[in-house]
Amino acid sequence: MILDIVVDVQKDFITGALANPQAQANVAHLAETVKAHARAGHWLFLTRDTHPDNYLATREGRHLPVEHCIEGEDGWNFAPELENALDGTEPEVCHIVNKPTFGSYVLPSEILDELMAHNKAVDDIEKIVIYGYCTDICVISNAMVLRAAFPETEIEILSDCCAGVTPRPTKRRWTPCGRASSQSYKAYKGKIETDALLRFSPHCAILYTVKLNTTAGAFLCRRSAHGKG
Repeated sequence: MILDIVVDVQKDFITGALANPQAQANVAHLAETVKAHARAGHWLFLTRDTHPDNYLATREGRHLPVEHCIEGEDGWNFAPELENALDGTEPEVCHIVNKPTFGSYVLPSEILDELMAHNKAVDDIEKIVIYGYCTDICVISNAMVLRAAFPETEIEILSDCCAGVTPRPTKRRWTPCGRASSQSYKAYKGKIETDALLRFSPHCAILYTVKLNTTAGAFLCRRSAHGKG
């Protein structure tokens, strides 16, 4: 089975206190994805950012002083597009998880509870799919929580159903990445571009596209568009 973790698709993150044009642009597509996945038998876990009236006095509120997702207020509610998508789908599991923090520390236990209730085990999970708002805060935080809780389970982020608050550069720039030795110069001469796995430490290797600047005798590189970093 496949689990969908639908993160914080709430009014305040789309049109409310923390309105996001990217979320406004893709919330309909996200809702259609939820509907299609529910009909395909995916289990749904919907996280809901949930804060008290004294939010501004909390640690998060002192660093992000914008009241949002206050429990019971309109901005705390799920987007109408999501509500409409869920109408009539009747997924086997549709579990709401209120969370006061970026990453939900109870989400793994909520998943385990549903597995036990349906006589399933962690090994029965084919994949966990995560999407929602905001990509670079709550989506990534919950992805890390779930990676720690389910280290052997495949996790996929649906980027077309996400919206972040940090603009992503659209152009991958070439940057110098080392002088070319005579051996490597001969190996790369004549090649326009090639992908190479550049190792920065024993535990960190990133796929880059590399090309040779024959005039300077040096390599230029940029993050590859063909693989995962």
